[in-house]
Amino acid sequence: MNHTPYKEKELYEMISTALRKRLDEKYVISRETNVLYSLIVNEKLEIEPSNYKEPSRGEFSFQVDLLVGESLGDNKVLPLVIIEIKKGPITTHDVITYSTKAQMHKKVYPYLRYGLLIFGEET
Repeated sequence: MNHTPYKEKELYEMISTALRKRLDEKYVISRETNVLYSLIVNEKLEIEPSNYKEPSRGEFSFQVDLLVGESLGDNKVLPLVIIEIKKGPITTHDVITYSTKAQMHKKVYPYLRYGLLIFGEET
């Protein structure tokens, strides 16, 4: 059996380090970041969630494993790429769940690229 000895946190660090070496400093790489999946204009014409510039888990946002975004200054980051990291084996339910999350994020950020990295599965 050929099993990957890495743990998810180690892979986060390896991928983050590799990306930092290749990307311009205007790009931010962050782990376990909350990213909006919905914005609503309510009956008072107010945007929900009210803290949409600083999303928090459970309030119209999902926490993603790795985010690559463009720094816009003032701690604002424009999400560009999301990478979810999952230790295998995965099920069809996992694939459906991540696909649904990707679709929801893309409703708010239509240009977003979304990837699923699966590791530890026998080849």
